[in-house]
Amino acid sequence: MKETAILEVKNISKYFPGVQALAGVDLDIRPGEVHAVVGENGAGKSTLMKVLTGVYQRDEGDYYFEGEPVAFSSVHESIKLGISCIYQELTIVPLLDVARNLYLGNLPMKSRFQIDYKKLYSDAQEVLDMLELDISPRTNANELSVAQHQMIEIGRAVSRKSKVIIMDEPTSSLSNKETRVLFNVIQKLKNRGIAVFYISHKLEEITEISDRISVFRDGHKVITVDNTPEVTHEIIIGHMIGRQIENYFNKQACPIGDVVLETKNLSLDGVFNDISFKVHQGEVLGFFGLVGAGRSEVMTSLFGVNRLDSGEVYVEGKKHNFNDTTEAIKAGLALIPEDRRQQGLFMKQNVKFNEMIIKMKDINRGGVIDVKQETAIAEEFKQSLNVKTPTLYKTVGELSGGNQ
Repeated sequence: MKETAILEVKNISKYFPGVQALAGVDLDIRPGEVHAVVGENGAGKSTLMKVLTGVYQRDEGDYYFEGEPVAFSSVHESIKLGISCIYQELTIVPLLDVARNLYLGNLPMKSRFQIDYKKLYSDAQEVLDMLELDISPRTNANELSVAQHQMIEIGRAVSRKSKVIIMDEPTSSLSNKETRVLFNVIQKLKNRGIAVFYISHKLEEITEISDRISVFRDGHKVITVDNTPEVTHEIIIGHMIGRQIENYFNKQACPIGDVVLETKNLSLDGVFNDISFKVHQGEVLGFFGLVGAGRSEVMTSLFGVNRLDSGEVYVEGKKHNFNDTTEAIKAGLALIPEDRRQQGLFMKQNVKFNEMIIKMKDINRGGVIDVKQETAIAEEFKQSLNVKTPTLYKTVGELSGGNQ
C-alpha cells in the first residue's frame, strides 16, 4: 500500500501574458521520498515550484498539504506550513555571518528584542556538521565561495525543520565531492521522513538519487515514473523532447585554424601561477579542476575583472594588457560568469535590455538609440538562442534559470 502523499496538487494551471506556463498539472510527493522533476528549459518546472511555495498564485487547480486543502499568498506562509525551496538564484546576505544566514528570518530569541546568540551559534554548528562544511558559523558569507553559499542555502532549509524541501538545480555550483556530501545530506533527510523535490538537468544525478521521476514538457506533466530504476536516460529524454533521439550531441567535424588566444605565464598572487595555453580558431578548450583550484579566477583575470600580477595575453597575435572588462570586450573576448545573478545579468531589467546592453554603441545614431534596429537584433538573439519568453519586455528575473 502506497504511503499517503504529504503534498499533492491537482489540475494546476498558471498563465502569464502570452503564455500558459502550466496546464492541468497533477503531482504529489510522499514523506521520505525524493521525487525528481525534469524537463527542458521553459518546461514549467520552476514555475510549478514557485506555485508550491507561494511565489506565484495558481490560476486553477487544488492544493493539499497533509491531506488538507491549503491556499497561501506568500512564501512566508508556505515556510510556516513546512515547505522550503532552495532556488537557483541564491539568497545569501554577504555581510551577515554563516549562522545568521542559516537562520535568516528564524533567529532564536531570548525575548522579543534579544537574539539568543549562544543557541544561534550552537545550532548553526550542528547544521554545518551535518553538511560536512568545515567553516566557522561566525565567518562572514562574503568570504565564502559560490559552492559554499549553495550549501548554506540547503542548511537554511534544514534549520527550518521543513517537511518538504524543493531543490532547484542544487549541484549547479558544486564539485563532485560536494555533490556526494549533498547526496549524503539528502539521505539523512529521507531517513527523517522529509520529502525532497529534486530539479536537475543532470540525468546521472536524477537516476541515482530519486525514487520517482516526473517529466515536464511545454507546461504539461507528460509522465511520472513510479520506480526510477525502471527507466533509462533515453526514455526520459524522449519524453522531455517528445521524440526519441539517436545522438545526444551532434558534434560535427570542424577545421582547427590559427591560434586566436594565447597566454604566457599568467599569475595572480595566492590564486594561480604560471598559466600558459593556446586556443585555436574552431576549437573548444576545456578547463577542469576542483572548486577552488583557480579555473574561474584564470578566466575572470583574463577578461580584465582582476588585475594580473604577471603574464602576457595575445589575441590574434597582438599583445594586450587588459585593465578592465571594456578593453577585453573590444579585443573580442566574452565571459559567461558562474554567478549569472550577481555578475552576468540585470535581473530587474527586461530581456531586450540584457541582450543589447553591450551592443548599444553599435546602434547609436548621434546619441539616439535606433529602437527599430535594437528590437530586430534582440529578436534575432531570442530566436537563435531559443529563449522562451512571451515578449522581449519580460523581466529577466521572471524567466526560468535555463533561459536566464
